[in-house]
Amino acid sequence: MKKVFNVLLLGLGNIAMGYDMDRDDVCWTHLKAISKHSGFTLISAIDPDPNQRDKFEAHAKISAFSTLQEFLAVAHPEIDLVVIATPTRHHLDDYRQIKKIKPSLVLMEKPLVNSIDQFSELKTELANGPSIIVNLFRLYQRSLNEKLSELNRSGYCRVHIRYSGSLVHNGIHFISLLEAHFGECLSYEKIMVNDEACFLMQYKNANAFFQKAYPDLDDNSMTVQSPLGTYYYLNGGRLSFFIDKNNVQTHYDQYEFNQHMLYVYDKCMDFFEKKYDKSLSLAISGQNTLLKCEQSHA
Repeated sequence: MKKVFNVLLLGLGNIAMGYDMDRDDVCWTHLKAISKHSGFTLISAIDPDPNQRDKFEAHAKISAFSTLQEFLAVAHPEIDLVVIATPTRHHLDDYRQIKKIKPSLVLMEKPLVNSIDQFSELKTELANGPSIIVNLFRLYQRSLNEKLSELNRSGYCRVHIRYSGSLVHNGIHFISLLEAHFGECLSYEKIMVNDEACFLMQYKNANAFFQKAYPDLDDNSMTVQSPLGTYYYLNGGRLSFFIDKNNVQTHYDQYEFNQHMLYVYDKCMDFFEKKYDKSLSLAISGQNTLLKCEQSHA
């Protein structure tokens, strides 16, 4: 097996490089993770915005191109991993286009596609295309997943999700976690609360209430009530702790959240070592449910 894998980055927005460009204490973007991970080296990037390309080149000291065709026109080493961090509406076409490069793996941002119809097209493309790992980084935070697994084993759980932005874009992280630990969503119901659409989802061993977050207050937060106590995963994971039934508090180290993109690239390395990853199946199942919820709200 190769020791270092070559990466091509598509898209130069916030998740690609913007969120942590001026910070040394976190690893929240693809550019930072690739530069820090010993198993990957970045060959180039593609973005149609000249300002973003200039910013990337100044920071990364690597040439960027406006189109895939421009990149293919120059000599370059074999590409092992393509990262698709473009807007969701471009994902399917980008996946089709990168087949010209013949990478072994694609790391794709969530949501995968814009509509339920596009899932069938993506599945058709997957039949003769590279495998996909989806950047559902919360699936790879060890303490978070160990706690959810423990709470699931303890008995029936009640989950409250507060998501920012759109239900599909940010709800996908949480519904993927729930399906990973509580199984497939059995049913969902729209509930109006103060003229706001919320969704109650039923699982074999839990129910989950999805509600729009107060902006800049509880963005992308989750609480899980269980027979053992209540787990709090707040503000996207910037704060997490557990209060047991005796009111004893356990606070969790934030290193896993602060360095979360590195764990995603560890999973990419696992793929090259022939280890299974379930992010694609969870992303498809979860996004299907969320899209249906959004359609019921329209």
